[in-house]
Amino acid sequence: MGSVETAARMVRVLAGDELGFMKVVEGAEGELTTAKMIARFTPPIGNGGNRAYGLESMSMAMCHNGDVGSRSAVGVGRTDGSLQIIDGLTGEMLAECGKAKGKYPVKGVHVLRDTCDSFKMLSCTQPGLMQMHTGSFLDKPCTMVETMSFQAAAPVDCMRATRQLGTAAVGGDGRVLALWDVETQKLKWRAKVPDPDFLGLKPKPNVSSLAFLDTGDDRKVLVGGPGQVGTSNHTVMLFDTSAGMRPVQQMNFSEGTVTALAPNPMGTGAYVGDARGKLAFLDFKKFQINGVLKGSASSIRSIVHHPTLPLIASTGLDRFVRFHETSKRTLVHSVYLKQVGYAVAFDLTEVEQAPKEDGAAPKGDDVPRKSKKNRKADVTNRDENTKKKLKKKRKTEESME
Repeated sequence: MGSVETAARMVRVLAGDELGFMKVVEGAEGELTTAKMIARFTPPIGNGGNRAYGLESMSMAMCHNGDVGSRSAVGVGRTDGSLQIIDGLTGEMLAECGKAKGKYPVKGVHVLRDTCDSFKMLSCTQPGLMQMHTGSFLDKPCTMVETMSFQAAAPVDCMRATRQLGTAAVGGDGRVLALWDVETQKLKWRAKVPDPDFLGLKPKPNVSSLAFLDTGDDRKVLVGGPGQVGTSNHTVMLFDTSAGMRPVQQMNFSEGTVTALAPNPMGTGAYVGDARGKLAFLDFKKFQINGVLKGSASSIRSIVHHPTLPLIASTGLDRFVRFHETSKRTLVHSVYLKQVGYAVAFDLTEVEQAPKEDGAAPKGDDVPRKSKKNRKADVTNRDENTKKKLKKKRKTEESME
């Protein structure tokens, strides 16, 4: 009996698309060139295939205590304003909430798990309605209960929150970056409107994407630490709320709208994507582009950095999920999704690849595919065998006559 190889840890990515489906892409760590789509979760509110159920925003929440610790809870905000929490491993709906007032798209969600059984979910719709929902996974079925709601500045095109849901950052078309205190429901900080140009015309502020720097300290990020904003004027600005209302650093990025931002876990830089498919690494030390990641063919809608591995995943209008290695800045693999991707997130659920035995017969996808030359040879041999059988049959019939 052959020796058994050690099981490899799997890398899982969840991608939401324009029709409301959630695609699961999985591959072994170190062997992502063989990654493929293994499952597709349909929207709980229907069979999918409707852009009204489009998955606008997504948030991953993990719990590492008890038996439930290895399972992930994915907060989902849809185009029709509905909210759900889905099991990232099975696709089962853990909690749901009815449509928000007016059925407006949800532009941002953030899920916090106080324990493995209870959760909080902060969401914001396009008109600026900020809502907090709570619930318990022990209730079957679980229905989210709205505990708080307030009106932020509208319109909102993007929303991000800190880990403990203490502060939310919003921005949109014609709106500057604003920070809101979730507990007191009051405006905490607001950026200053850009100065007029040399003609005396005031440029229109437009925040198309934003992200908090992941420094491990929420107070530094919001009060003393910087947050970053990408604008439709293809500009990336770095704000420090303790240094005033103007950006401490800014730069022009390519010629397209900045659509996605993903800081690295060290807080030394961020990956920036735009509407023309450019994906680059922005170094905060010199605040300039330090490398471009190739492979994207159209607008990038979402970028996410793996918390422990040197790996990022991105998706966009070209309907692919792409994996890039951050250390070498090379394209590792791409998987076709069939629909336009809206959001992407790494699922940290502990899933191991089934071990293989040496000398065991290959099964399924492990069977090596024959070359074109060998396939033609098989067809030729099959035809020759068929001719021999027919010839033998004719001789038998003639002898009987």
